[in-house]
Amino acid sequence: MEDTYMAKKKAANKKRSSTSKAKKSTQGLKITKGVRKRKISKTTNTSTAKKNFISKAPIRRLMREEGASLISDDALALLINTLEKHAVETTKKALEIVKDDKRKRITSKDINWATRA
Repeated sequence: MEDTYMAKKKAANKKRSSTSKAKKSTQGLKITKGVRKRKISKTTNTSTAKKNFISKAPIRRLMREEGASLISDDALALLINTLEKHAVETTKKALEIVKDDKRKRITSKDINWATRA
């Protein structure tokens, strides 16, 4: 009886060791110090991603104060891009005004004149 028990135990250990020795795919895993592994994102490319100058949280807060209870990320991103484009255009117009006046500093009056035109 003891022999069959030992035989079953050896067979179970043999199965466990054969499955652990099987070669595991390490594609997409980065080996750091020791045994620790972590996934590497293949889609993240920070060099081509456009950096927004306006943060999402203040714009979302502004929209909520105006009555929007649910705001999609696409709508938020579109509003931020529109605001940034408007700021760039206004700054370019203000710079033209400053250069025409042979100055270096943009003032609030320049921004007012740039937004009127």
